[in-house]
Amino acid sequence: DSHSGNHVLLGRVPPLFVHAVLSDPVLGEDAFPTYLPDVESVRKDRSGGGRKWRALADALHRETGAWMMIPTEDAPERVRRRHVVLRPASLSPALVPNSLLKAVTAGDQNFAHPDAVVDMCLAHCLAV
Repeated sequence: DSHSGNHVLLGRVPPLFVHAVLSDPVLGEDAFPTYLPDVESVRKDRSGGGRKWRALADALHRETGAWMMIPTEDAPERVRRRHVVLRPASLSPALVPNSLLKAVTAGDQNFAHPDAVVDMCLAHCLAV
């Protein structure tokens, strides 16, 4: 049935879109304002397919928001993606804790939580 097929497709587009934009070194976080649809203009558009397009626009914004806040090593603290870096493999957390990195950078950088690095594929799109 095409209706259920649409729901399956619409359910998979937001995560793929967000991951593709964030893992592209040329695009990254700053590209979202350019590529995310304006939810208000989609809501006002009466040209047809309204609910599907509104649902897709809302889902894209929700998914983007979920991927923009990254858990740090100081759980449960979460910070914006641009303030997170990967911990180099040779740098022990006992030697340089996240609190020291935050103090030295005036809160501008944090080490990403190891689980978030794996779950969110951050190794491919964040600086070390």
